[in-house]
Amino acid sequence: MIEPSARNHFLILALAAALLAIVPAHGLLAQAGDELAELERMAEDSFAEDDLETAIALYRQVADRMPALEEKTRIRMTVAYLEHLDGRASASLSTVTAALVANPRTTFQPELYDDSFREVFYEGQKRAVVQRENLAEEAIGRGNEQLGKRDYPAARQHFEAALSYRPGHPTALYNLALVYLYEKRPEEAEAGFQKLLALGDAVDPKIRSLGMTNLGYLYQRRGQDLEAEEVLQQAVALDPGNARAWSILGASRRQMGKLSAAADAHRRAYELSPGDPQAMSHLAVAYIDAERWDDAVALLEKATAADPERPSLWLHLGLARLGRGNSTGAVAAFEAAIRLDPANSGGQAANATMQLAGHYYQSRQYQQALQQADRALGWDSGLVNAHIYQGLAKESLGDLTGARESLEEALRLDPARAATHNNLGSVYYQLGLYDQAEESLKQALSMQPDFPDARANLDAVQQARSRPRQAAPPPSSKGRSNGKTAPPTRGPRLRIRFADIDYAALGLKGAMVERVEPGGPASRAGLQKNDLILKADGRDVTDADALRRYVASKRTGSTVTLSLLRANVPMRVDVRLN
Repeated sequence: MIEPSARNHFLILALAAALLAIVPAHGLLAQAGDELAELERMAEDSFAEDDLETAIALYRQVADRMPALEEKTRIRMTVAYLEHLDGRASASLSTVTAALVANPRTTFQPELYDDSFREVFYEGQKRAVVQRENLAEEAIGRGNEQLGKRDYPAARQHFEAALSYRPGHPTALYNLALVYLYEKRPEEAEAGFQKLLALGDAVDPKIRSLGMTNLGYLYQRRGQDLEAEEVLQQAVALDPGNARAWSILGASRRQMGKLSAAADAHRRAYELSPGDPQAMSHLAVAYIDAERWDDAVALLEKATAADPERPSLWLHLGLARLGRGNSTGAVAAFEAAIRLDPANSGGQAANATMQLAGHYYQSRQYQQALQQADRALGWDSGLVNAHIYQGLAKESLGDLTGARESLEEALRLDPARAATHNNLGSVYYQLGLYDQAEESLKQALSMQPDFPDARANLDAVQQARSRPRQAAPPPSSKGRSNGKTAPPTRGPRLRIRFADIDYAALGLKGAMVERVEPGGPASRAGLQKNDLILKADGRDVTDADALRRYVASKRTGSTVTLSLLRANVPMRVDVRLN
């Protein structure tokens, strides 16, 4: 047994060693303020009097009031050593463990302590690792709960706490980056996903795949499609069952014009998640790109039944139905999209309204087309196609000045469209502005040299300039689904109204007769509704406008021989023009 004086001397030496290892020589306690300095003196006095219980209690108060973590940890380690010296093995281990849980970076100088306390420290270190892991998992669980409630600030705090307990925890890193993504903080989200991926093979392949998926999404949103494709291919290689990665990969490929590869990716996403309306929608868009109208309609009708409140599904269904030739169903789908997005918060209402404007224009319902174009532009003034349909509808209604303004605005927003230059050239022609008309039509041909409508229109303008100046007659033809219009033509007419249908989608060439005017040349020659005119004097008829121009180029009193199909039966009809 150690005599009291010797024991006291031993404790003083031990405490001195602890404080030398833990507290800087200049005295951190004194820096914390007079009250902490007084507590320190009281603790030292209690120690000098061999009152370890009081000394331990006072040092605990000092530790609790220390502002800095490093200072707090050092004093707690002093308390643990005093408890160890006083024979409180369990309390000493608990204090060491708690100190290391709070600050795992605590340094330890084993040469200053006896073997028994070194064993306490190392055991506490092992227990602290387990406790910090458990605390990290608990924080992640709470963060996931808040994430499910979309309380992103609260979720972020929990994930940050998890990373303070376990730096580099893959799940916490991924979820924190995901919170940044939901909070629309893309730079921080990208940095978080990159930090996750930097851990390499230490991260579960499925989590790495998810991180790559979200990186691909960020790249794709920024228009970095090549980077997106590269990282998304890595994501699906790591986890072929990652449906979201396949879906985003398809979207990125589609933006690059790789339609076949995009369709393959969307098909994989749909096969992995056949009940997901978004997967159905993306595959249906691929079908629309490929003009597989029946497949697109079937898939989108299934999608709208599964998720009837999603306006984008109805918008795509309208497009597919239009391609299929079901205009009534298309209008209903577009109206549903508008109804479900009344504030155009997702851009679906404006897009659907613009599609309605195009539909009504093709159907020669020009007033309705104008109303829908105006409505779309009220939501989004940057919709180029809405300006185009607005201009074409005004042109058809006789408002050439308004048509000019609309088409000029369309070109200001997107000057790279040959068809818009052609349309504006037609309007300039009708306004008698031949210089502007010629300039616009030449611009259209410089962009698209094989543009037959622009070539014919330019020829008409140049012929008009060679004749004595006179007012241009009213338009005699309307634009097709591609938005092209021809300037008015002089000369004979067949007196036929042609059907506005998408010939390319139907795999047809020619001009379909919708109505034959009684008493006109076509009526006298015996032409009938639904006749499909294929050739005129042996020349292929590509569309109704081409046929009108050819007939107008003939002399009055001449005869045009038309080759046509009537109920799939080939026929030839001679039409005398007058």
